[in-house]
Amino acid sequence: MFGVNHYYSHAAILSQAAGFVLPQRIRGEIQHSFWESDKDLSNLNPSKFSKKLFLWGGSFLSDNKKHLQRLGFEVIPIGDPFLYFLKITNMKAPVARYDLFLPKYINGLQIQDRIKRHERALSIIENISPASLKVRLHHKDYANTLIQNIYKKRGIEILPGGEPSSLSWMEEYINQLNTLGTIYSEHLGSHILRASAMGIKSQLIGDSMRESKLNSVFELYSSVANFSNQVEFARFQLGFNYVRSQEELRYVLELESQQRRFNKALIFPMFDLYCKLKSS
Repeated sequence: MFGVNHYYSHAAILSQAAGFVLPQRIRGEIQHSFWESDKDLSNLNPSKFSKKLFLWGGSFLSDNKKHLQRLGFEVIPIGDPFLYFLKITNMKAPVARYDLFLPKYINGLQIQDRIKRHERALSIIENISPASLKVRLHHKDYANTLIQNIYKKRGIEILPGGEPSSLSWMEEYINQLNTLGTIYSEHLGSHILRASAMGIKSQLIGDSMRESKLNSVFELYSSVANFSNQVEFARFQLGFNYVRSQEELRYVLELESQQRRFNKALIFPMFDLYCKLKSS
């Protein structure tokens, strides 16, 4: 499992969905975040112990599956951890109370440049959003008083982005999403897709999102004409059709013993067939 899957509750959610206790070795790699180009996949090399590559979402399958197979991987989509969390918790539909701005955090960007990005994006949103706007800051921006002051002086309530290593990160995030009217963002990512999949209206603002490696997905998202299609688009991107039951997850992750897998694949079906023939 890629180390970053221990952030944002991904590994914790998978352990609940598949019924295992962390830490757990898995015979394969579990992808993290989005991959847009072959360049993003260039550092992947399957070993004799790890030829399976489990993908959270579904959007990259059509573009990247053949490339991954050429690298020697067996590609297995399992659906986004967010979808498993909704399934586990039986989360209710959102009740709109306020709009939320999710500014992008860029690693390595100097503080003055980060401040300019926040002010530029906020100037766009202030022209289209009602007074109920709140902002959710990345945990590193939340810890910076200069960035907090950008919003405080405008009377905008600031919500903490949460510590990525927290096992409850996804729960805290979804609880915040669950009271949204519209979510505004300057870049496309899983945060937008997850909100849309929950039935929350989402709007991309400005031109800075085009700096992202997700340009082709951004163009697709921007071309979605109405809200209902936006929801379906998000569900597809997150791999909604690939979400598996606990038994199915345990099977593909090879958490069952070899003997039990053999019994389920061959012995049990043969016994069922024997019983049917005997009773006929």
